Amino acid sequence: MTGNALGIDVSSYQPPLTAAQLEPLDFAWCKATEGLSITDSNLAANWATLAAWGKPRGAYHEFYPADAPAAQAEYCYQQVAAAGGFRPGDMAAVVASDYPGTTGAMIAAWCNQMAALAGPRVAILVYSDLSVLASLGECTGWPLWAAWPNPTPPTTAQLAPWTTWTFWQNGSTTTDTDQFNGTPSQLTTWLHGASTQEGDMLIIAGFPNGAIYLLSGGKLHYITSAADLTAYLGAGIQSITVSAGEATQLLEDYPPGNPAVTVTTPPLTLPDLTITGTITPQATS
Repeated sequence: MTGNALGIDVSSYQPPLTAAQLEPLDFAWCKATEGLSITDSNLAANWATLAAWGKPRGAYHEFYPADAPAAQAEYCYQQVAAAGGFRPGDMAAVVASDYPGTTGAMIAAWCNQMAALAGPRVAILVYSDLSVLASLGECTGWPLWAAWPNPTPPTTAQLAPWTTWTFWQNGSTTTDTDQFNGTPSQLTTWLHGASTQEGDMLIIAGFPNGAIYLLSGGKLHYITSAADLTAYLGAGIQSITVSAGEATQLLEDYPPGNPAVTVTTPPLTLPDLTITGTITPQATS
């Protein structure tokens, strides 16, 4: 098992991102906007560099409590659109802890509006330091990006009313450093789960032996029936193709024996998409 996925977050306080800087990382965030009138001067360059890089990327907005939440979300969305726009699997975050007077209701309104604008393929997150978390009870339906410059992650008690962090800003020097709460391949699958309305179910192709798997409930289920695959796709489950290296990592991250089961009857109803059929053990090859 590899360690947590590693990344950074940047703004105009740092030089524009470069391919060499990104090469060892698994994800990156860049600042997009503030309030209703400030666009980060590096947004266009950073967003284009991240697009060419091809790994998970996110854009964040610094929230001003004096400005209307929905209007701020629309401003952020428009500025990212002008820089190339969001693509499926991207992330958008709102910074809730930089200005006093911000409430959970305001942040929830920003998230709801951004979700409506960006669509279900973009994951929406809330960024906050620990001093503000307790006031954000309306926002726990959105994943948390916790600011905690510390060598150890925040405890469950510190994160209340959330129960866990999804991203953790763990260092702050010339460039902020971050971790995802999982491996790089788990970040890929989390993004596809978090950015769809079908939960964590995902069809994954690209394995060297030609196998196709259904990721569901933290397990990889080997799909052997073309009819089952067609039914899953027809039910709206998203599909992705991974590289050989990513496929190897997925099989490592979702052991043991999960590739040796077959989902013989696919779920056919939305929105739960719960596996209702028989899971039959198969002989490993």
